[in-house]
Amino acid sequence: MPRKIKVNKKQVLKQPDEFISFGSKVFQFLKTYQKQFLIILPIIAILIISISLFNYYTKHNDELAFSMLTKTLETEKDINKKKAALINIKNKKFTDASKYASFYLAQIYYSQNDKTGAKKELENAMSIKNDYYKSSAINLYADILVSENKLNEAISIIDKNSVFSSPFKEELLFKKAQILEQLNKKDEAVKIYEQINKDYPDFYLIKLVQAKLK
Repeated sequence: MPRKIKVNKKQVLKQPDEFISFGSKVFQFLKTYQKQFLIILPIIAILIISISLFNYYTKHNDELAFSMLTKTLETEKDINKKKAALINIKNKKFTDASKYASFYLAQIYYSQNDKTGAKKELENAMSIKNDYYKSSAINLYADILVSENKLNEAISIIDKNSVFSSPFKEELLFKKAQILEQLNKKDEAVKIYEQINKDYPDFYLIKLVQAKLK
């Protein structure tokens, strides 16, 4: 037979209700720190409003900057006017458009044989999230370093920025292998060519890769 549990009704009734007890503690806490809450709450409200306004401003400013960038690239034919417009867009703070402006500025500087100017802009452009633009910026930066005989620096730039989707990942691997060959590190280069051949059979330069392995 299961043992009966005796319940003392008077004791049960005397026990405080947990919900009421918790509520009273909360009320007491609010009452105790009422003045502090009256100071803190307006500050929190101001912060929320300020953050919302800042987000609105940056989003709106970025949209305008991208609109200016598109117009400049599509309509401006004069290289000096285009450069001036791109510099203006690049200087717009808190915008993604500024990074894209740096990317196109780098192309202009590079075409004018201003490698220092190109590298400076590419450093900003390499923070672009879009894989196409970011990998293109890294590729050009590496090419400039190679032309300056800074081969190890070129490899370092590629290694620091190696997380990409296909085909950008294998493009950078291919470039790294080419630079390693210039450094006479053929064994390391071959390993990369083998990796590309195995992991990226649809790479558009796969025939060149396979030729390196013969």
